[in-house]
Amino acid sequence: MKNSKKIGFIGLGIMGKPMAKNLIKNNYKINVYNRTKEKCIELEHMGATVLQTIKEISELSDVIITMLENEKAMDEVCFSDDGVINNLQDGDFLINMSTVSVNYTEKLKKECNKKNIKFLDCPVSGSKPLAENQSLIILCGSDKNYLSDCKDILLSMGKDIVYCGEAPNGTILKLSINLLIAAMTTGLVESFMLAEKSSINPALIFETISKSPAINCGYFKMKEKNLIEKDFSPAFSLKNMLKDVNFMIDLSKADNLVIRMTERVKEIFEDGVKKGYSEEDLTSIIKTY
Repeated sequence: MKNSKKIGFIGLGIMGKPMAKNLIKNNYKINVYNRTKEKCIELEHMGATVLQTIKEISELSDVIITMLENEKAMDEVCFSDDGVINNLQDGDFLINMSTVSVNYTEKLKKECNKKNIKFLDCPVSGSKPLAENQSLIILCGSDKNYLSDCKDILLSMGKDIVYCGEAPNGTILKLSINLLIAAMTTGLVESFMLAEKSSINPALIFETISKSPAINCGYFKMKEKNLIEKDFSPAFSLKNMLKDVNFMIDLSKADNLVIRMTERVKEIFEDGVKKGYSEEDLTSIIKTY
């Protein structure tokens, strides 16, 4: 499907905007829609066509990509009378790259099947810098033929695809990976605080990590500036990770699994949101200690 299909991109937030820009850089002609129109200006200057309604972008695109913050936004975009599912054509594609619940992904798949819309469950692993660098890992749950048709599109936004079977397996894998990231962030913050409160320069935490093959990883390096410089500009906002943590716990309950550590992490993240750090990077939980 390289460059032959008209793509409609809905949702130009922290992640969506750089992903849409990478599609343009890879020579795709794209339509864009965003509720806040100011976010469309840069993409329009790059060659994107800005459309005014969800119905219009659905009717004028062969492939719709959604990258939205939550299920409420997805409801408006996908399930309203003027939404995507009611206005895509028979055989068109819907690629959801937003992180939603497993139940919601199953609902999307079911409604797309009714309309003969080809649905791909493709959340991403990675934050804003990786979206900007086209280095996201795309976690794909779909029919293998749908993935084959859309592979070039997906690799214009990321560096690799992990195929994990049919939908909602992309969402399940995304929540499993984000569980690890939530735990790693909390552990890093508490490690940093323990050193700092004990009169050790916490920068030594990162120096030690960088010299240790067992724990040296890119994620800890990415979070160094947040903690050392107290810069909590969001690469992944606290409120969005809390949303995902709630999805993890819901999934665990459906599977009769108690994820005790994650339930404690949820309490810490909720404390951060209550104290006003919702829009900041998830490392802002350090301010709750």
